Amino acid sequence: MNFAKDRRFIEALEVALTSVPEDVAAKIRDIAAMPATDVAEIVEFVERHAPFHTTKDEVLVYLQDRSRRLLCELFAKRWRLGDGWLSAGECKRALFLELDPLSIQMSLEFAKVFVPSGIG
Repeated sequence: MNFAKDRRFIEALEVALTSVPEDVAAKIRDIAAMPATDVAEIVEFVERHAPFHTTKDEVLVYLQDRSRRLLCELFAKRWRLGDGWLSAGECKRALFLELDPLSIQMSLEFAKVFVPSGIG
């Protein structure tokens, strides 16, 4: 299902982009930077300890996928369409909907704007 053309989704995206709590923004920056910083380290680790060979491209694909999953998880925990960003306390009381299509799409659309290109 594609929510990206729905007026309510677009409005919620604008609110999400302009009201990101600092702790959430810091977490997103860490998630986005992960692929760029960890590739060489992981390739070296795999070469030393795994019984198979891997390339930098394979590791980068894995880390980018991991970053997308972590961002989707962050949105599932901390963002709601009707409420916007939840505080750390509110998210402890909120229902965690890990595979919520709306939250997943919002996290991906949000990242296109919020995360600088070239990172991750």
